[in-house]
Amino acid sequence: MKILIVDDEWIERDAIRFLIRTHNIDLDVAEAENGEKALEIIRNVFVDILFTDIKMPLMNGLELAAKARILNPDIKIIIISAYSEPEYVREAIKLNVDYYIHKPINIDEFIRTMSEVILACEVQQKKNKNEEECLQLYQKVKVHDTERILLGILRGNAPDEDIEVTIHNGITGMSLKDIRMILLDFKDRFFDSKKLDFGKDLDNIIKCGFCIVNINEYRTVIFLQEPNREKTYLESIGRQLLDVINLHYEKDVCIVFSRKIADIKDIYTEYTEVDRLVEYKFFFKGSVTLFAGESMYNGNAIPESVDEVIENINKFIVSNDFVSAEDSFEMFISNARNTGHFSNVYMKYICMEMLKKILKCMDQGNVQSLWEAIERVEKAVNIFQLRDAMMSIIEEIKLNSAAISAKYKRAVADVIHIIQREYDKDISLEYLAKKVFLTPSYLNCLFREETGRNTMQYITNYRLEEAKKLLKDTNMKIADISKSVGYINPSYFCSLFKNYYGTPPGQYRERIE
Repeated sequence: MKILIVDDEWIERDAIRFLIRTHNIDLDVAEAENGEKALEIIRNVFVDILFTDIKMPLMNGLELAAKARILNPDIKIIIISAYSEPEYVREAIKLNVDYYIHKPINIDEFIRTMSEVILACEVQQKKNKNEEECLQLYQKVKVHDTERILLGILRGNAPDEDIEVTIHNGITGMSLKDIRMILLDFKDRFFDSKKLDFGKDLDNIIKCGFCIVNINEYRTVIFLQEPNREKTYLESIGRQLLDVINLHYEKDVCIVFSRKIADIKDIYTEYTEVDRLVEYKFFFKGSVTLFAGESMYNGNAIPESVDEVIENINKFIVSNDFVSAEDSFEMFISNARNTGHFSNVYMKYICMEMLKKILKCMDQGNVQSLWEAIERVEKAVNIFQLRDAMMSIIEEIKLNSAAISAKYKRAVADVIHIIQREYDKDISLEYLAKKVFLTPSYLNCLFREETGRNTMQYITNYRLEEAKKLLKDTNMKIADISKSVGYINPSYFCSLFKNYYGTPPGQYRERIE
């Protein structure tokens, strides 16, 4: 607790300091020889008690008290003076001065006054602490409400009419006008780590309003306030995020920036697009940053050589993985267009080499319908026409491939069965894809078409629904339920459960009993 002694006479200041020290009054003492210097101290340091003389040069004690009260309404003020004129007393009462001591100081009165003012400070501190804790709790509840509403929108729920007010109240300075999403998607589990302090990392990187919405242990979406930010600013955020994640946590991550979102009704549509772009991560080694609406290359190195690209596209088509074939070719074209490594003639040669391999694997009956598209490849005069021609060929092959639907519906059914059997284990998209002999991106695409949600969303929903059953039908501890449905960190499980259902697991159990 700090006291500021203000008197133009040094001997008076020393006397007050001596009394405080002699009578073991636990105060941190500061001094000033006039009102102006005292005011400067109060501006820069929190002062609990102002102990000031009235008659001083430059600024008298009553003027100082009035200005100190403006700077710190809770400051306790003790006036000491040899004068007892009625106007001084009236002014002190008007300023709500706490104590008025006459010179020469009576030691008993001084000790009694200091005891009373210290007690008043302690009461005020306790009151302020309680108010701060209540405010923090209220703010925490509002932030959680905001995150739960945004999570609902990302899951396809229509936004409420009052959502803008809720968001603004929940996240100070945050509005849903001109925002941008940053999706972080990890190859391995990340957000359920017990040692994770990622929120503080984001505070150091993002200097404007933002809100974090956790989807599952692999994925989080950051809603970023973006009033006409330059792209270089977003690229800087991307680089800093990659540095923190790669250096501090030694993890690979796919970061996708959405386009600017002007209306909250567009959030779900834009999230669907960003979610689709995440599947491009399987074409890169290590971490990658992508921007919606721009070239998928965007300076990220393509890992395959030309021969590998041709071989992979052929492999994808033979296995009827047309999504990966199209994505892989799109990446290849983006790389060529952005780097300028290949001439149009050489690009046309590469496309024809691809076609030769594709045609060898096709039935003769289906080949005839592709010749028109192949002629378009031969006649293409630029990379854009080449791209369109090749994409139409892949689409034609897709349409002519019989029995694909039934085959891959079975693959999705198999994946669902694996999830229902092994949901208590660490199930990743890559693990499931290997089980059914598909690429992760193609499995995710098939799964979304068949179920309306991506694979990891299905796993999260299934786990939480199983947790609800255990909360209702058993007396298992929350920590044991968390582990039994695949979450190693009970705190993370409780947070995720609350985000999805609006109440933590313990309260949910009490409500249904």
